[in-house]
Parts: sequence; C-alpha cells; structure tokens
Amino acid sequence: MNDFLTYQIIIFGFCAFQLIRNIWKFIKVKIDFRELFLAFILWMAFATFGLFPNLSTIVGKYLGFELGINFLLVSAVLFLLFSTFRQHLENEKTNNTITKLVRHLAIRDFKEENKL
Repeated sequence: MNDFLTYQIIIFGFCAFQLIRNIWKFIKVKIDFRELFLAFILWMAFATFGLFPNLSTIVGKYLGFELGINFLLVSAVLFLLFSTFRQHLENEKTNNTITKLVRHLAIRDFKEENKL
C-alpha cells in the first residue's frame, strides 16, 4: 500500500472540500453546469497530482518537459493568464453594459425634462 504524506492528505482534503463546495453552489444555482464541470476538472487534477506527485513527471516528460515541476509551473502560469484574460473580458462586458444603461437613462431624463 502507498504511504501518503501529511501534505498529500491535506491537499486531498482541501480538494474534496472545494468539490463539495462547488457542488453545493450548483445545487443552490449560484454556478452553472459549465462552471461546475471546470471546477471538477481543476480540483480533480490538483488532487491527482497531490496524491501522486510522480505523475507530473510522467505527464511532463510526455509533453516535452524535463522535470514534472516545470510542467506544473507552466500549467499554473497558463491557467492564471487565461483566468486573468477571462476576467478582463467580463469586466469589459460589464463596463459596456453600464455605459449603455447610463446613456439610456440620460436620454430618457433629457426627453422627460424637455417633453420631447
């Protein structure tokens, strides 16, 4: 049997907690199925690499990395860049919506004041 280290148990517990939390959010309709699915993939990957750290070396070598940690670091940076870009797009969308709403309200108020 594989002897797990303390950090592996902590990582697995944290990932299990996050999965349960996301399932609870899905049940309470705070996130949609796509977000639940992405969270499931993410936390399962963290749990897998946390429980079996040598797996990162195997996957890394398959993808052309010499060390497993290089694969994990590059993956983390790419994930963070993607998340930042996605958040930027959401902020732009929100800003455009607010701008359209303010313009609409300003035009409506102008028409009311001038009885147009």
